[in-house]
Amino acid sequence: MNTRRLVALVLIAVCSVGLVWAAAKPDLSGTWVLNKDRSDDPVAKMQEALGGGQAPPPGPPSGAGRPGGPGGGFMAPPQITIRQSGDQIEMEVGQRTLTYTADGQSREIQGPGGRSLTVVARWEDSKLVIEQGGGMFKTVSSYELSADGKQLLVVRKVTPPQRSEPVEIRLVYDRK
Repeated sequence: MNTRRLVALVLIAVCSVGLVWAAAKPDLSGTWVLNKDRSDDPVAKMQEALGGGQAPPPGPPSGAGRPGGPGGGFMAPPQITIRQSGDQIEMEVGQRTLTYTADGQSREIQGPGGRSLTVVARWEDSKLVIEQGGGMFKTVSSYELSADGKQLLVVRKVTPPQRSEPVEIRLVYDRK
């Protein structure tokens, strides 16, 4: 009888840990619209960081930014649509659709102008983190839901070639 109880307790503990881990991965799915009033101005932040000089050109008219869209540019797309199934994340930004697998594995993707970019997507607690390099900039972007699920906070750390330290840009998106 004691062995059965012990086995049952171990199973309950293992299942509980799995549920807590699964609960830490929020569903980011939805259409998100940039809240300009609560977001940083990425061009101003980059100009300030580069000593008042010119920020790089704003990227494609879709607002996807450079390089490679939401995980990779410093621009603030006016709208992001996210579809998520477990660790499979699809982000639609303007004319581009980017697909990520949040498993911590490094992958090569085709960036703007045919450039090869290295991307790593993973979960850190309740945040989706996407690292991207191989283009002009190295970026680390985190995506996190507000407590009420009505806003998506994107914190993008962009390291331009002229700097060793990243420039942090905060973007707030409202659920449409």
